Amino acid sequence: STMSTEFKLIRFIDIGVDLIFWIDIFLNFVTARWIMVTEPIPHWILQDRLKDVRMSYLQGMFFWDLIGSVPVQYIDCIPGSDTGLLKIVRLFRLFKLLRLTRLKYVILALQKKFPNSVYFVTFIELFLYFFLFAHWTGCIFFSIAYGFADPNGSPYQQHLFNNGWAHLDGLLDENGKANDYAEPWLASMYWAVTTMSTIGYGDISPGTGPERLLGMLLMSAGCAFFCVDY
Repeated sequence: STMSTEFKLIRFIDIGVDLIFWIDIFLNFVTARWIMVTEPIPHWILQDRLKDVRMSYLQGMFFWDLIGSVPVQYIDCIPGSDTGLLKIVRLFRLFKLLRLTRLKYVILALQKKFPNSVYFVTFIELFLYFFLFAHWTGCIFFSIAYGFADPNGSPYQQHLFNNGWAHLDGLLDENGKANDYAEPWLASMYWAVTTMSTIGYGDISPGTGPERLLGMLLMSAGCAFFCVDY
């Protein structure tokens, strides 16, 4: 069927990404790198001793790379992973985004590589950070109405579900199942972008306390984001 084909394709992509991450960790343990030394005067040296390379990586990005490479997406393979506590545990898949902590180094490299294109590089930096932050907060927004809420759970979980934006907007059925996994992400992302940009059309609105709290934090963060960048 179409759904099974899409599911298999996603799994193959996940496996490929995991392999790339683990190969990258291995290469970082055996690859020489240039480092900045400040004494007696600032200068670059090639760190090519294997012991030094490994120690430098262990003291640097290794922890974040390791956490971001754990294949937590296979929690979906556990029977009943769409119910109860396991729905919340599935959010640990977001740890893969920790690999994006390297993004700032990529931006710095672009600024050094293209010093005359500072405005273009700044635009790319602004767009990437805005998109990533909107993605993260959009995922949290949906998880409140899907991961923490439960139509068959405690009275408070039922309250979160029945009054949550995802159920009221028809993204979740009466059993708490997502009707279409593409639309919830797009709707969550849409809400995050309109909230961060302070446009707020109002067609998607927080319906519970946690959702409203997240909305207030996101509006404040959006104002701070544009103040800092401009």
